[in-house]
Amino acid sequence: MRCLVVIAILATGCFSKPERPELAADARDVVDDAAAADAPVDLCDDAICATAGGTCVDGACVITRITTNAVTCPSGMPCVVRCGVKDACKAGVFCGGATACEVHCESENACVDKGVDCGTAATCDVSCIGAAACQHGDPGSVRCNGSQCTATCSGSAACENGIAVGTGGACDAHCCNGACRDGTATCALDSVCI
Repeated sequence: MRCLVVIAILATGCFSKPERPELAADARDVVDDAAAADAPVDLCDDAICATAGGTCVDGACVITRITTNAVTCPSGMPCVVRCGVKDACKAGVFCGGATACEVHCESENACVDKGVDCGTAATCDVSCIGAAACQHGDPGSVRCNGSQCTATCSGSAACENGIAVGTGGACDAHCCNGACRDGTATCALDSVCI
């Protein structure tokens, strides 16, 4: 009988799970801080973005325009501008103080009168696709300023006034179908267009 009791006690010990110690409050804070550091940062402010005519999507202010009005991105956040119908954003796109700017002038005469000004954005990706897209601007149809800039200009007379790059800026230009007539400043140039 003693053997059975000893075996029962040993068996109970083998099959039970040991208690896990609770993390100390300081250790929990470190774990929570590490998880927060890995989470994506949403830089877009809903109210400020809405005032500019946009909506926050994945941390960027996304502005879609079908009218001829100019677009100015809000400051302090990434900005994406979509001008995808004929004459959309005809009066131009101004990235202003956006931290990063992505501009799609992708239809005939989109952004035609004033082109695209990258403002002070650290990075600026511009697509001027279609006849006369981003045609005019001073100086240059696409003004990279000091941004790390990529400009794709495709279509008859797209980016006609060329691409301007300011001090500290760098540019990759993709010009096709007679685009970028007035030159590409210091941009690395090829004829590969999407």
